[in-house]
Order: sequence, then C-alpha cells, then structure tokens
Amino acid sequence: MVPQTQGIAFNLDADAFITFGRSLPGAIRDPSGQPLELHHIVDFDLCWAFNLTDPWGNHYELNCYEYERIRRELVEARNVEPQRYWPRGD
Repeated sequence: MVPQTQGIAFNLDADAFITFGRSLPGAIRDPSGQPLELHHIVDFDLCWAFNLTDPWGNHYELNCYEYERIRRELVEARNVEPQRYWPRGD
C-alpha cells in the first residue's frame, strides 16, 4: 500500500473545528510525524486548516470557513500564532 500524499480535505463547521483544536495534542500526527498541536493551525485568510496524517501516512486536511469565529474563539482565545504559507496581504 502506498500512502496518499496528495491528501483529502474535509470541511468542518466551527463547532467541530473548535472542539478538534481544543482536543490537541493527542495521538494524531502532523505530516512530519510530530504530534499535531494547536499551533499547527494554518491561516489561509479565508479559512483555517489542520494538516494531519493517519497511522499509514495518508494525508488529510481539516478546513473551516467560519473564519472570524475561529479567529476569535480558538486562535485569539488560546493566544496561538498560526502558520501561514505566504505573507498577509493587508
């Protein structure tokens, strides 16, 4: 079996995304094999994401497009510095 590295993305509502973020860290790993933690959250400007892998190395992404709610209730509330893949354009 060859791990799927292209990944599959799932869209979550804010309640599920916040619950998932608050449950970290746990047994879930990020793509580098390290435990997934809240500070691994990615800010895509329009949505938030967590990148993770399953025990077989398949890649997944959890997304939430309720941007402002996640910013307020998860990122700012937990004083998290999110990851960004490019500079903010403001």
